[in-house]
Amino acid sequence: MARGTYEGVKILRPSERPFVLTRANYAGGHRYAAAWTGDNISSWEHLAMAIPICLNLSISGQPFVGTDIGGFIGKPSGELYARWLQLGVFTPLMRSHTEIDSPNKEPWEYGKEFEAINKKSIELRYKLLPYIYTQFYKASVDGTPVIRPLFFDYPDDRETYRSEEEFLFGDAFLVAPVVTPGETLRTVRLPLDDWYDYWTGRKYSGNSYPRVSAPVDRVPLFVKAGSIIPTQQIVQYTDQAPIDPLILEIYPAASGATSLYEDDGISFEYRRGDYSNRLITMRALPKGYEVFLAKPEGTYRPPHRSIIIKLNDISTKPSSVRIGRKEIQASPSLDIDKDRVGWMYDSAMKILKVKFDDTFSEQRIEVIE
Repeated sequence: MARGTYEGVKILRPSERPFVLTRANYAGGHRYAAAWTGDNISSWEHLAMAIPICLNLSISGQPFVGTDIGGFIGKPSGELYARWLQLGVFTPLMRSHTEIDSPNKEPWEYGKEFEAINKKSIELRYKLLPYIYTQFYKASVDGTPVIRPLFFDYPDDRETYRSEEEFLFGDAFLVAPVVTPGETLRTVRLPLDDWYDYWTGRKYSGNSYPRVSAPVDRVPLFVKAGSIIPTQQIVQYTDQAPIDPLILEIYPAASGATSLYEDDGISFEYRRGDYSNRLITMRALPKGYEVFLAKPEGTYRPPHRSIIIKLNDISTKPSSVRIGRKEIQASPSLDIDKDRVGWMYDSAMKILKVKFDDTFSEQRIEVIE
């Protein structure tokens, strides 16, 4: 049925990729349909169950998975819905859904406090779309699931084998959702590698059990050191505006690499080479860092845009920043959003931002301490 639907829609609209959603599938069915986990219940138990269910589906060859956020049957509290939405940000399929004649389960249905919390979660999803799209591309090439258990990336770490309340989201994030009512502190098991708290910037060593703050307005979220995360401006729907600026959030290590995949998001022209796949690397210098953007593979080019490199955990203000052989000037203020080229350093947050035009060719940025 999934294959028949896919092929039928493709006949009707041959220039567009069909989107089919199913709650029952079979090996190989990922080629034709995304999947959701069916008629769940608005309960904390079913929120907790959503994590291992989605992980099992993911590593069984169904990378496009998700649950009915808030529960299909019943009425969640504002806290339960907010926590479920926070999990949904990091599942490939993010959908709030409920049965007919049940109470509404919209993000604004639980009062102003939870509306603001839910808005923040949805905005994070939009911000991460370039990263998420690239992770989907990787899954389509080699089958690596977008979400996966810790043991998938750390098979030699036996402590990861029993983890059912934490998971990896792509190659950069470790997510530790809150699945217990009233919980505002969360003990997290971090596998080998160094990790950064996404919200505070604090750095943690791997093979540790930090107890972190988990207020109701945010999910415990960590980024592996060496990660390069492509993000975009917040939009109200996916194709509201082209990405501008493209923001590369970098969490330092001795070295790191990622890719950024882009195409028109609608057609099959990527099969004819109309796509962009770009290698991005970073490495530590004896005194500073180098970020390198390779020339994109493929013929697709998005509209003109700026790039902002956001280097985290930079303890001292750089003495100079260069793009290629050209030194660029520091911005006189902490806000360089309106400047075409420049850099600024926030000593309180230990963040360096460098802004420049995307030339869609090789670009090398050096930050000298």
